Amino acid sequence: TARTLKYIFSMSGLIDLVAIMPTLLTYAGFGLDLRWVRVLRLTRLLKISHYTPAFKTLFDVLKEERYPLSATFYLLLVAMFFSSATLYFLEGELQEGFQSIPDAMWWSVVTLTTVGYGDVSPATNLGKIAGALTAVMGVMTVAMTTGIIASSFASKIALQRETLQNQIIESLDDGVITEDEYSQIRQLGRELNLTQSEIETLLHFEKLRRKRPPLTPNLAE
Repeated sequence: TARTLKYIFSMSGLIDLVAIMPTLLTYAGFGLDLRWVRVLRLTRLLKISHYTPAFKTLFDVLKEERYPLSATFYLLLVAMFFSSATLYFLEGELQEGFQSIPDAMWWSVVTLTTVGYGDVSPATNLGKIAGALTAVMGVMTVAMTTGIIASSFASKIALQRETLQNQIIESLDDGVITEDEYSQIRQLGRELNLTQSEIETLLHFEKLRRKRPPLTPNLAE
């Protein structure tokens, strides 16, 4: 059927195909050691967004904010190259971990990402200053990335809540909620990870608000 063909060529269908590929190759009679290919079954984790609406919202945020995130990753890359080159020139002749710029990149990566394994560290005063500046730049870059994602995620959730509220108000304008309108409300509620009872509560409160008479100012002195 058309629905089956649509699923086969969809992203979910391709993920399932990759996940069961090791089993299919085994049944096909291939004599190769395909145990390592079974790791592909982990690709089914990519379908988690179908069961948790919050992940879909997060993926949408990452897609919408790809340009600011790309800018922060670019700054992180530039900082990595500069710090690696700096430590190579300052301590390349003193320590084994800084004997080349590629060797110093490992130290730069773990310092910028605030991991800091401690397997190698600057020994000279200038090297320590460069290391401190690298650590500060790493904290700033991580804070920028986190701020972009958190702010956009919060705005996305607020927009979804406002859309749900507007849909409820619009559906109750004529006093009757049709089946299509109720389906749209439930769909918006699922995107916010709301249960059926929570959606019914929102509808109930909106109905009560409409029945409540408007407040009039007391003009009596």
